[in-house]
Amino acid sequence: MQITRQMSEAQWVGQVYARVPPRLLWTADRVFRYAMTMAQRRLPITRFEGPLAGSGESARVVVIDHQASVAHFVQQLFDGPVEPQPAGETTWHRLPETLDRLAQATDLLLARFHAGVGGRRLDARYLRIPEAVECHAELPEDKSLPARARRGQSGNLRVLRRSTLRWELSHDNADFAQFYRQMYVPFAERRFGELASVRSAQRLRSHFLRGGLIRVLDGDTWVGGTVYSVEGDRLRVWVVGVIEGDMAQSERGVMTANWAFAFERAQQLDLRYCHMGLSRPSLRDGVLVYKKRWGAALRDGHPTHVDLFTRWDRFNPTVARLLEVSPLLFRDGPRFAGLAVLNEPATADAVERVALELAMPGLRRMCVLAPGVERVQRCGLQDARVRDLDLQLMPQVGSGRLGRLLEDQPEPAMTGAKREQVTAS
Repeated sequence: MQITRQMSEAQWVGQVYARVPPRLLWTADRVFRYAMTMAQRRLPITRFEGPLAGSGESARVVVIDHQASVAHFVQQLFDGPVEPQPAGETTWHRLPETLDRLAQATDLLLARFHAGVGGRRLDARYLRIPEAVECHAELPEDKSLPARARRGQSGNLRVLRRSTLRWELSHDNADFAQFYRQMYVPFAERRFGELASVRSAQRLRSHFLRGGLIRVLDGDTWVGGTVYSVEGDRLRVWVVGVIEGDMAQSERGVMTANWAFAFERAQQLDLRYCHMGLSRPSLRDGVLVYKKRWGAALRDGHPTHVDLFTRWDRFNPTVARLLEVSPLLFRDGPRFAGLAVLNEPATADAVERVALELAMPGLRRMCVLAPGVERVQRCGLQDARVRDLDLQLMPQVGSGRLGRLLEDQPEPAMTGAKREQVTAS
């Protein structure tokens, strides 16, 4: 009875949300989150300290407003789990001076705030990393899958073609309720564990009402599905699910079917894009890499209201470790740029390997902090797949100097093999 009542409440709340324009919902949510941020009078300071993975050196990381998404960045730096240690509090009024003091005794500072709040209180010494990035795939006019998807998912697509999986469309509220309880929630919790962020039934239902539910069937058995909405010229995938969260179903092609059938539905509707949702802001994030293999390209803009303001006063092994395991996407004006580290001499072959591994459609600029580099150098890449990427070798410096170097480097008009090396003062 309790579950039935909850889903009934979700149904009418979803109906209300579905009648509000998405842009208005986004704006209202931004204002609400800004107000909630400013209402937080005291900001907790959390310290992580332990042996650095790969070297055993002591590493010190300080986080303001600690959240699970920040812990994901932090824990991967250390050799084993490190317990967070409360290290006091600060206020909005004292935030800049508190961070200046902490930076003197810390390898890396991470401050997670509403983008509008942090942007006004923190200066160019802080690299602005979005909490999440979004991407979409452009659909070919011939109704086929994107060329990159046909290459990147060739093995999975062969498994799908040999299977008995098919799909059907549902707009039934009972189907949505069953999908939410038995597929989406178990799948999200098993796949992402403590980092899982489960969408509320109310908000997800509002998207379902603007689109529908793709039910993936194996014969007559329902084994997976996708909730989507239609927004202008794009089909937006909100969530996917597998029956009881059974990851073994992926090996049978159910996850491949979820995405392939979403593309097929978008093409049925003569849409131009398939919006593939949010991913963590790292060019090695597994979800983002998976979407890249389906032909996804990064989209500019602000998909969330929160940024991670990152600062290091000296380039050190902790920063090198972070950029090695998690090359970052950061805000570069209205666009995103990549930031990676090279742990070997910056030869032409080494630079080309980094570009080929990390580049993806929609990424226009990549900054690589390399040893022995004393000034900014733009590199002409030879491989046709990355020839238009603006790759810049930069000194291994603190985030403050890095910010100044970035401001001095406008996007070049020249591309590919015609690009010459240029330097910044």
